[in-house]
Amino acid sequence: MTPYNLLPKNVGATNATMTWKVHSIGNNSTLLCQLELLAEGKVIQQSNVSTKVNGEYLLSELEPDTEYVAGVRCAYTNHFWKWSELTSQKFNTAEAAPSEAPDVWRNMKMVSGHPTVSLFWKPLSKVHANGKILFYNVTVENLDEPSRLEVLSIPAPASSTELTLGQCSYQIHVTAHNSVGPSPASVIVLSGDPGNEEVEKGRVNGTEDGFSVSWKPQSRDATGYVVEWCDGPQDLPCVLQWKNLGPNTTSTVISSGKKNLLYYHAAPFTWQQLQQGCLDHLRYFVLN
Repeated sequence: MTPYNLLPKNVGATNATMTWKVHSIGNNSTLLCQLELLAEGKVIQQSNVSTKVNGEYLLSELEPDTEYVAGVRCAYTNHFWKWSELTSQKFNTAEAAPSEAPDVWRNMKMVSGHPTVSLFWKPLSKVHANGKILFYNVTVENLDEPSRLEVLSIPAPASSTELTLGQCSYQIHVTAHNSVGPSPASVIVLSGDPGNEEVEKGRVNGTEDGFSVSWKPQSRDATGYVVEWCDGPQDLPCVLQWKNLGPNTTSTVISSGKKNLLYYHAAPFTWQQLQQGCLDHLRYFVLN
C-alpha cells in the first residue's frame, strides 16, 4: 500500500496541490494516508487524508521561492497496524513580488560646487525578497520641475549608486525587482543644498559590547529615528552603516568586531526631517 506517483501540481507562491496513487486493495476498502511537509529538514505541517486509490491534498500558507519536501505514507483504516513506507517528493514554490521596501539611506556632499548624493540600500531578506532580486530601480523626481523624471536601473547585487543633483529639491524612490515585479518603494526627499549638518559634537568611550549613543527627543511627532555611523580611521573613506529605530528610542549601541582605535560618526535623524529633506539639526559623536 506504499503510495506512488507523488507529484505537485498547480504550484503557486503560497500553495500547492499534492497528488498520489495507491494500488487498489479491492472491497472498496478505505486507506488513511498521512501527508507531512518539511522545510529545512523540519516537519512544519502534517495532515491525514482518507482515500481509496487516488489521493489529493492542498497545501497552503507556504512561503514564496522556497524548497519543500512532501511525504506520504498510508495504512488500512479499518485494521490499522502500521504505516507504509514513506514516499517523498521535493518541490519549489513560485516567486512573488518583494513584500517590503528596501532599507535606504544616503550621504550628501558637495563636489565641484554640485550636490552629490551617495545612495545606499540593504539587500532584502529572503522572507521579503520572495525570489531572486534582479535589479533595483532608482527614480529621481525634481520637485521644482515635476516634469523632469530620471529612472536608473541598477543590476543586483549592487547596493549603492551616486547621483549628481542640481540646486533643487528631489524625491527619490528605490524599488527592488524580481521576476514577478517590484517591491514597495522607499522614498527619500533631498534638498539641493546639503547645508551644514555638523552642529554639536561629543565623545563617547566604547566597551566590549560597542559604543552607546544617546540623544534627546527631537519632536513629539517623531515617528522614528535613523542612526548612521562610519567604522574606520578618521578622515579616511569608510563604509556607511545605519539602522532604523522607533519613535520612543533615544539611545542605541553601535557594535563592531574591531576593538582597537575606531572612528565612528553617528547622527540621529527623525523621519520627518528625512521626508522633508531637512537634516541640519543633528548631533554628531566621535567615538573611540
